[in-house]
Amino acid sequence: MRTAFGFSLGAWLGATPILGVHTWMAVTSALLLRLPPLAVVLGSNLSNPITFIPLTILEVRIGAMLRGNSFSAIPREFDAASLGGYVLEAWLGWLIVGTLMAVLSFTVVRLVQHLSN
Repeated sequence: MRTAFGFSLGAWLGATPILGVHTWMAVTSALLLRLPPLAVVLGSNLSNPITFIPLTILEVRIGAMLRGNSFSAIPREFDAASLGGYVLEAWLGWLIVGTLMAVLSFTVVRLVQHLSN
């Protein structure tokens, strides 16, 4: 159970729309919550350099929908005024995407644990 919770926490943390700190957040969270560090770090690696951009685009789209904005594509040019909106939308979207990733990964790990016993 602790392994599944740790992996799902890692998946939740790994979905955050910031790059380069997922492992640090995972290790720190594992130590603070006394969870298996390897499970948390592995879960955080669901977001990696290959999946980071699609995850972030999905988070921005969901965040835009939550704010009532339409979002069809990433613009080719950013300006300082619009960047703040995208950051907010990415974090709002992370709440949904990260939570879904955590629930799904917890379920999968528990199923694998159940089938292996």
